[in-house]
Amino acid sequence: MKYSAELWGSHKDLQQDDCWTGSDHETSEEAMASLRALQANPRNRNWAYACVEGPDGRVFEETNPKHVVEEDDDQEARSEFAHMQGMAHGVGAYNEAMGYDTEEPDESYSYGMR
Repeated sequence: MKYSAELWGSHKDLQQDDCWTGSDHETSEEAMASLRALQANPRNRNWAYACVEGPDGRVFEETNPKHVVEEDDDQEARSEFAHMQGMAHGVGAYNEAMGYDTEEPDESYSYGMR
């Protein structure tokens, strides 16, 4: 592999690990043709960032002016962040990251048991 054509859900430099798809090629021309085909595919219509990388780094990059951050994108990212917070710091951190009420219930709360 000398060149790769890649489509991303956000800018690659943000390091959000959301490369949607990619392919490897011997020449930059093949990689560019593949990138254009990936961009033209209706399933990839909301890509945010496209690039071709070669042995010496990026030889082409482009952002999509029509990219729209979908509501699900934010929810999925928040959920993933909350999950990591919960694993590292417990249930309270998970609830706080999700925006849930984090106050402790008073002593009269029965948790559904009577």
